[in-house]
Amino acid sequence: MNQNQAEQAGASAAWAVISITRPIDAEPRLAGGWFDVLRLKFDDVDGAHEGSREFSKEQAEQVVSYVRRVAPSVDCILVHCHAGLSRSAAVAKFIAESQGLAFPEHYAVYNRFVYRSLNKVLWAEAYGDDVLY
Repeated sequence: MNQNQAEQAGASAAWAVISITRPIDAEPRLAGGWFDVLRLKFDDVDGAHEGSREFSKEQAEQVVSYVRRVAPSVDCILVHCHAGLSRSAAVAKFIAESQGLAFPEHYAVYNRFVYRSLNKVLWAEAYGDDVLY
């Protein structure tokens, strides 16, 4: 979902939100009443780029922890970013796969760095391989 859609969406106490914005942007004006909201700020880059803030290991760990905490209590986890195409799609793909849900098989625009980073957290937890970072 893009940011405008997220700001216009009516809140649901049965839904959690992962709100992703660029570091230079103001916080989205989300309606009150969601189950919970996780706010993250990072640029839509595939790894380190000078002048950009990439998705960090700590943010990946936050997302994994958040999903584990809220998933059993909600009907849906809404994920949005500015355009609703790349960063949010990577997080949504990760959530869908980690929860055994379907994700559009041919959707290829998601940010691969974000997606890989989230999966690395699971790998590191399972195998104790912190060298992945």
